[in-house]
Amino acid sequence: MLIPKRVLLLAFVFVGIGVILGYSIALEERVVRGADPPVASAATKNQADTADDRDAAVDGTKTRANYDKESAGPDYLRQSAGVSVDRGDLDFGLADGHISKLLPYPQPCREGDRTPLDLWRYGGRGNSSWGSPNLRMAWDDWVEFCIEQKPKLMQEVHDYMNSRYDFRGNPIPGVFMSGGRKPV
Repeated sequence: MLIPKRVLLLAFVFVGIGVILGYSIALEERVVRGADPPVASAATKNQADTADDRDAAVDGTKTRANYDKESAGPDYLRQSAGVSVDRGDLDFGLADGHISKLLPYPQPCREGDRTPLDLWRYGGRGNSSWGSPNLRMAWDDWVEFCIEQKPKLMQEVHDYMNSRYDFRGNPIPGVFMSGGRKPV
């Protein structure tokens, strides 16, 4: 299907008119470098804090504030303190899980020491198991230390899981999945 020449010609004419109009509007809005500053509007006058600032804003003479470092003191150009909000003793519905009720992390806590399985009971700003990546002993001693710890850790994990869960696959009487059909 061929497009008639007349339709193409009209399309190019309209696109050309649009480009010319857009360019001319953009030229009117440009600020020419070296031109006089624009006169302040009434809104700018109302925003000025003092009569001197208002006059300077209208004249276009005020460009920036002049600061005297000596009179500004030691806080010259320093960041102000952040906002501090006192929220009181709210626990946000966390009850025993609030940081004020958690136990401090067990000590001593060095790299390679076991992390407690009930980690959710601990909190606070004390030491944790995250420490230096440098070993506190020779590599061979470190391997021996880990070999000794592995069976103890596996037995403790096994005992812990058996105390909390029943892995025999027997359903709990009276407990069902959502929908109420399949027992858990």
